[in-house]
Amino acid sequence: MKKSLWLLSLILLISITLFNSQIIKANSALSFGAFTPKGEISKELILSIPVREDSLLAVEIWLASNNFRSINNQMITGDRVELRTNSQQYILNNKRTRINKSELYQNNLGQLSLLISFTAKTFDLPGKYTNKIMIRKIYSEELIREKIIEQEVVVKINPWLLIRKVDNRAKIIIDHTSYRNKNLFSRTMPLIQIAANTSWKLYAVINESETKLIGSLKLLVPNQSTDYSSIKPKGHYLNLKPKLIAAGNKTVGEDGYWIDLSCSLLIDDFTKVRAGTIDFPINFYLEELD
Repeated sequence: MKKSLWLLSLILLISITLFNSQIIKANSALSFGAFTPKGEISKELILSIPVREDSLLAVEIWLASNNFRSINNQMITGDRVELRTNSQQYILNNKRTRINKSELYQNNLGQLSLLISFTAKTFDLPGKYTNKIMIRKIYSEELIREKIIEQEVVVKINPWLLIRKVDNRAKIIIDHTSYRNKNLFSRTMPLIQIAANTSWKLYAVINESETKLIGSLKLLVPNQSTDYSSIKPKGHYLNLKPKLIAAGNKTVGEDGYWIDLSCSLLIDDFTKVRAGTIDFPINFYLEELD
């Protein structure tokens, strides 16, 4: 799988794309396609109901299991699937839902159909999930029921990563000293936020245009959070090669999305840096953990 890569610079704005619901026509395979649910996303399929004659009374429809499962045995609850008829909506589960013929959509050619939707949520783990939808047609003569039709339903959840700056903690001034040593540091700490439905790792790199600080500027991520682990709590000297500074697991849940990650910046020996004002960005890269 190709790694996901996201970049944040302390002096750049991050734009966030919002995803709208999509409608997809069904084919012989009931595949909802791939979701990248940075927000809640719904897609619809048109499920045709072929009938052999006009005597159809109703259809029964249900899921084989209450859960969609991946090959890693991860689960998504079946109640994410909804049916829409021309008069009402149903949440699909492993109990049979009876829909009368009069509720089905019918086009000019007399073809009958239902709308089936699936909703992906931010906390869904990456993977390919499957279930089976079960359909049985009921005919009016003596309530004759046809053999059950089994149709596999497929949903794919992509891994996703987001990173953003916190505006009032994005511009940092390194101008304080200590009487105990020659450190030059900032009184405030840069703060970024991370959201992901998968495990991640965070890199930092000094901007290529500012080489005079290479070997002098140190970045530290305190190892004081249950949300992530600092790779080297004593700090990394930044240069033109990205440094792995922290790693963590998925951040999103039913009641959470972003986590906060703060770091500190210092120059070990200010006497080695020429006097003056230097404006520069530090770039942060977020990647999916292997």
